[in-house]
Amino acid sequence: MRAGQGRAAVADGGFTLIEVLVALGLIGVVMASVAVFLTGAMSTTHRQAGRQAAAQVAAGAVEAAQAAGGAAMVANRPAPRPHLVNDVPYTVTYGTPAPCWQTTASGACAAASPAAGVRAAQLVSLTVTVTWPSTECGTGGTCTETATALLGATPSDPEFPS
Repeated sequence: MRAGQGRAAVADGGFTLIEVLVALGLIGVVMASVAVFLTGAMSTTHRQAGRQAAAQVAAGAVEAAQAAGGAAMVANRPAPRPHLVNDVPYTVTYGTPAPCWQTTASGACAAASPAAGVRAAQLVSLTVTVTWPSTECGTGGTCTETATALLGATPSDPEFPS
């Protein structure tokens, strides 16, 4: 009798073609979902980087306005000016500065001057808008970031008497 005759064939322990195809299909599905997730994460990161740069440009514009003084902003509002950050043009536009008065009691800044005898600090409400081109914003490809600040209307900081 020859060796191997009359015996059942012993399995070689490998994978069948079906098992390999199923494994490849599962790997493909997992990789596709990971690719979708990573693409979305990269898009969000890029959009947030643009917003962060715009917020920094706006903060710099508010600081420059504060250094110039609120009264100077009311008298001579700067023209829109571009800033280049990472080869992206960010345009800074100053809103119309509005004088207001803040009393120690309310903390709110009112447009009307206070009644006689009421102590109040004269301030200037300033809005700075930063725009930049981006396809990730739904409004015609232009993104917007806005900052609002209260500036002292006098060259020195306002003081409230005790």
